[in-house]
Amino acid sequence: MSRDIHRQGCSNLKTAIKHNLGTKSRPMRSGYLEMFIVDKHRSRLLQEKANLSKRVKQIDAEIAHIDKELAERKSVVEHDIHSIDHRGIAEDKVIENIKSMPLDY
Repeated sequence: MSRDIHRQGCSNLKTAIKHNLGTKSRPMRSGYLEMFIVDKHRSRLLQEKANLSKRVKQIDAEIAHIDKELAERKSVVEHDIHSIDHRGIAEDKVIENIKSMPLDY
């Protein structure tokens, strides 16, 4: 009876030969690998496209904000231009005693 138990235990042992037979690589068809690689590349491109479309929306919103700010500043500048005296400087603000340098120095 002890021999039967011993024989059953021997078949469960992993020897170097049995372990190598189980781990032997079996060639896969290259089509599966190519399909996997192409699918991964496709998913990366889709993710990149989604990120780019999100960034385009952010850029459009920022451009709209800048356009609005420019329009407000333009109206302020135009208002300031119309309020300035046509001569540019009021008579009471004429600067006197300006030291000048000749141009042919």
